Amino acid sequence: MADIKVPSNVSSMTFVTSGVKAPTAGVITGITAEEATNLLYDQEYSPILITSAANGNLTLRINPLVTSLTINGNVFAPNGTTGQFGPVAPADGTTYLGNSSIWPLSAPFSLVTG
Repeated sequence: MADIKVPSNVSSMTFVTSGVKAPTAGVITGITAEEATNLLYDQEYSPILITSAANGNLTLRINPLVTSLTINGNVFAPNGTTGQFGPVAPADGTTYLGNSSIWPLSAPFSLVTG
């Protein structure tokens, strides 16, 4: 099993295998190694920010192994093929994208253990 750090405004994620997970102190625990690997690999090699609308709303992307995520109380169901979701309000999107100190604005998740 693996643990991942999530953006501060993510209150839950639903994974294909591991089901619904809520972070404690910014960390989601107990997801499969496959889910963690795919999530981290995908964000490194695929764009997370898809589009930015004129009003500032963002279309974002996550690995399709995540079937639902909640950002500041808003539930998003990513497309099962592309992983795209939105529109996400500008402030929420910036927090979501700005989690990583390694790859700012491109890597919202990081491995804690696994």
